[in-house]
Amino acid sequence: MQNFKRLPSFILLLAMSLAPLSTLSAEIDSYRNARFSGEGSSYIDSVINERMKSAVLELNDLEVACPVNAREGDDVYDVMKSHISSPFIGHAIAVEFDETLPEGRIVRTNFDYSVYSTINWLEGVSLNLKGLLGVTKIGGRRVGVDKLGHFFVEGFGFFRRAYVKKEGSVANAIRWGKFTENSYFGLTTTGVYSNADLVANFNGMRFWNMLFLFEKDAAFNSKNRYSETPFLSCDNAKWKLNKKFSIRYFVDDSWDESLNCNYYDSEKIQDAVVNAQAIQMGYSELSKNDGMVCPRVKRDCSYEKYKYGKFARDLLHESCFDEKKAYRVNPELYNYANFPSFYDGGAVYEWSEWSTTSENIFN
Repeated sequence: MQNFKRLPSFILLLAMSLAPLSTLSAEIDSYRNARFSGEGSSYIDSVINERMKSAVLELNDLEVACPVNAREGDDVYDVMKSHISSPFIGHAIAVEFDETLPEGRIVRTNFDYSVYSTINWLEGVSLNLKGLLGVTKIGGRRVGVDKLGHFFVEGFGFFRRAYVKKEGSVANAIRWGKFTENSYFGLTTTGVYSNADLVANFNGMRFWNMLFLFEKDAAFNSKNRYSETPFLSCDNAKWKLNKKFSIRYFVDDSWDESLNCNYYDSEKIQDAVVNAQAIQMGYSELSKNDGMVCPRVKRDCSYEKYKYGKFARDLLHESCFDEKKAYRVNPELYNYANFPSFYDGGAVYEWSEWSTTSENIFN
């Protein structure tokens, strides 16, 4: 587990007290209902494309001037944000898609049956208040709808810190993102630091930069028309869309929290979550994986390392660079054939008693 520099408690409590509940983070469960196969990308694309079209209509109605650099685009950003979501809050976007994705294209997990069910109020206040959001598939990859909020809203925060603010840089944007995961979007409110959230933020930054492409795309991609064509073009305050939005273009395996693993606020939370994840996987899968729980399948992250380049270590879990950092358990402790019954002579064993019958559950 990485060591995070914790902020003073009084600063974090003050920030949380001033922040509306809707701005705090929520989580998803990437382990339960793992065989879910509903693809949500076409619905997401249709919604966003319609909203981008309406934004362009308003830009033309208002005769918004054509910006010549990212710093002059505030009027355009304001119009686009207002059409993508009002209010422009990440959790609001996530909840909207959680509620509107058609049946069969999203799967939801009740908090009490999730891998986070043992996290108490003190360990994860936002997690207990908000519960869990659903998971859909984008290009065959399991992605929590919370990532859509991160993509558009926190992605815009990344974009401003990278390209709009004076002396901005992608490194500064990522530094801010890591701060939020270490505090009010992550460890402090949910007990979870999500690398997948940071990846969604980064790709959202790419989306906002791609409105005009005043700056080179920050990801390494094979040259193609999509990555080299801005969404918008403007001539004498006449606006038009050049291409359709496709969420699949931005998504890769590192958006999936069962592949791009989380960090946790304490060893207690980490052990409880990893244990719950292992239970969801079961003995057969754990045995095949040599006890590896996260990432759920063995991978070297080669594509993501290439795509994110020098920023990869800031966005990907350390198991991408050192296999020993993967979360593992002893598979035999999840071989329930060894425990034919929790009942012995009428006595009922609590889970806590059973789980401590052997030392070194976690390798």
